[in-house]
Amino acid sequence: NKLFSNIGVITGFGLSGRIRSTDTPEEGNLKLEVDTQRGKLDLECFIYGDEPYKLHIGNLKIGDTVKIVFYLLSGDGSLKKLDKKVQSLILDPDCKNNPYRGNIDYIASGQILRIYPYPNPDGTRDKMAKIYNRAILDCGIYVDTVIPKSVQIKVGDYIPIKGRLDAHILGKVN
Repeated sequence: NKLFSNIGVITGFGLSGRIRSTDTPEEGNLKLEVDTQRGKLDLECFIYGDEPYKLHIGNLKIGDTVKIVFYLLSGDGSLKKLDKKVQSLILDPDCKNNPYRGNIDYIASGQILRIYPYPNPDGTRDKMAKIYNRAILDCGIYVDTVIPKSVQIKVGDYIPIKGRLDAHILGKVN
């Protein structure tokens, strides 16, 4: 599946979460309880009708545990390194209770674990691939995000980044 051509890159960075509620079967927000190293974390994420989601959602219900990969969608070109080693994931106060954004925008601060090229398997994302790299950020949970190539960030740096938190369901945990 070309949509998830980079899943191999983030193998080992997926998490398990228990579904607490969902808006609609096709598109909307998903509330999850995620197991982290520090305990359980309640998150509200955006989820949409991509192919892996369509394959799995018909068999899922509230209370089911699923394997998830998180993506923080951001075009933030004003990234700066943090002086302190901070790991946090908080709701963006600018978006809280916004009827157009909902409670799915977060500020994630953490360590860059991996940087890799923006996937472009079929050549349709040439513009994105020229501007961005992908990165794995450890902000208490692992999130895949985009980092502008113009920003001097390297593996091991701590950064804050804002964006919409998306959850991609990879399958049900039996």
